[in-house]
Amino acid sequence: EPYAILSAEHSKRWVTRADHGSQHESDRFCEWERPLVIQLAGDDIPAMVRAAQRIEHMCDGIDVNFGCPQTCAQLGNYGAWLLERDLAKSCAI
Repeated sequence: EPYAILSAEHSKRWVTRADHGSQHESDRFCEWERPLVIQLAGDDIPAMVRAAQRIEHMCDGIDVNFGCPQTCAQLGNYGAWLLERDLAKSCAI
């Protein structure tokens, strides 16, 4: 069955939005856009947990980005770079 994926967004952005009461475009997804998987990126375990809690009711699945090889992932210490640099933290996430 086809599904939609909301591309990776850093977990701290989800947490900041939740703390300030603002919404994200995924808060307004329609049923015809389902199943929907939201991809999270980050290396802060508490922020990843809070972000996942924030979005779990909005989607049908959550994907943790461990594959991004781009420079933004390197600078943000997530994606493939986190796996390479800190396997223990990657497993904890």
